[in-house]
Amino acid sequence: MSSTLVLLVLLSQAEPAPPEPVPAGTPATPAPLPTWGPEIVATPPTAISVSAGLGFRLSPAADDMPPRFGLAIGTAIDHRYALVFDLVDFGVAGVFTFQRHNRDVQGSIRTAIDKDMPIDDVRQISTFEFAALQTAGVRLGPVHTWLAAGAGLAIGLFQSREVAYRPGESRTTGPVACGAAGVDIEFRDGVALGVRLDFSHRLVRRRFTPDKGEPLLVFGDHASFAANLLYRF
Repeated sequence: MSSTLVLLVLLSQAEPAPPEPVPAGTPATPAPLPTWGPEIVATPPTAISVSAGLGFRLSPAADDMPPRFGLAIGTAIDHRYALVFDLVDFGVAGVFTFQRHNRDVQGSIRTAIDKDMPIDDVRQISTFEFAALQTAGVRLGPVHTWLAAGAGLAIGLFQSREVAYRPGESRTTGPVACGAAGVDIEFRDGVALGVRLDFSHRLVRRRFTPDKGEPLLVFGDHASFAANLLYRF
């Protein structure tokens, strides 16, 4: 019994065997790199957005036929097709926008005895627009800044019962060149809030000629500044 106890004590006090020598030329195992933050994960490539804000018509159309300011709403869908260094992205977008500009005016209608009867009326200038855009953006954390340019088609409608603008209606359809810029800040997974500035230049300008008066430019260049709500999926 005592001999067994002595053997266990000697084994416990023995030094561990030295490690086996590493053959010459064997590369050492690299140490793990330090982690500086969470792994970068690309955001989903497709997004849909809605916007609402201030629309403004530019001169000379806004001078020929006020008002200048109105309502602007829109929706867009875009798809990212390239991401460079998890920083710069390129994509395509389809944008639908609508602007309405109203002004209360004194109108007139013809009675059965062929006389003018004054009425309260609203001068309306509306623009519907669809455009296809090429986009480019830079993402820094939750902040995404972007630019876009492209072309599309605009439909314009003017209506008023004012005597000076009889026959009181004009419609036009024509091509437009478009540009946009904006910034979005993601505040939860896939959801972002931001602002956007849009500009549209009419490539073909048709004037409206009232029955008694000079030709007027009703549909010209316009822009908008709007708040933007975006969802990526």
